[in-house]
Amino acid sequence: MIRRVSAKPITEARFTGGKADEAFVVKFSFDIDAKGTKLSSELLTAQTYRSGRFVDHDFWSIETLGRWSAAMNRVTSALSDCKYAQETFEQSSKTLKESAHRIRCSPPLISADDAKRALLSYTEANGLMEMSIAELTEATEGLKAVEKEMATPELFAAFENIAVPLKCGDSRDECAYALYGGVVWSCQRQLTPQQWALLADRYVERENADLASALGDGASSLTRERISSEVRRAVWIRDQGMCARCQSRERLEYDHIVPLARGGSNTERNIELLCEVCNRAKSDAIM
Repeated sequence: MIRRVSAKPITEARFTGGKADEAFVVKFSFDIDAKGTKLSSELLTAQTYRSGRFVDHDFWSIETLGRWSAAMNRVTSALSDCKYAQETFEQSSKTLKESAHRIRCSPPLISADDAKRALLSYTEANGLMEMSIAELTEATEGLKAVEKEMATPELFAAFENIAVPLKCGDSRDECAYALYGGVVWSCQRQLTPQQWALLADRYVERENADLASALGDGASSLTRERISSEVRRAVWIRDQGMCARCQSRERLEYDHIVPLARGGSNTERNIELLCEVCNRAKSDAIM
């Protein structure tokens, strides 16, 4: 009913917030790239600071929150300055064009001094525009730096056991998505957070049972000791629980692509699932 879209999605946190009465509320949303599928969450409350104490999650220090608030205020101010500079530049540009047209008339409909003043006004407005853009760029980079600091592993870990529904950026995609356990899941119909969690847990339980069965049937004790459980799981998910050569699901074994004796490693990149027949054929070919 559900399927795993990506076990290692690229996840970023986009922050927003503000003051209301005595509360300072920090909210954020997930922006996710799951193998090319662009997804995002609704705004989630990360922390509330009220009456001298933290409510919900204590992710950041008061000093960090202060720097984030100051960075947001600087961006807001820079946006306002940029808007004013743009309006001034557009008006001076319009005046300069009108002056250029009038001075070319015969006789000229504007004095040379007025034309010079229009040009000077345009030059000053252009300089103001450049300065405001530079200030906005610097303010935005400063805000990004603070928010990167705030996007801690602890923040993401706090939501691992909570199913977070996601929206797809492609309006043609009719699937429903959710982030749960650090994995992006999809389904053909909308589910509640509780349903996402229940179905994903069952999916992982069945997968673990299949993994244990495969290990019991075909993998040697030596291989099981050398390859960590994290790598075995990653390889099983990547190869979809089947032989990488013939797609068989019977008597699977974890095989080193480059043998250990030849300098191979126990990393996910160097290990693949092979059925017993394909593994023996490979060994015979090497020998």
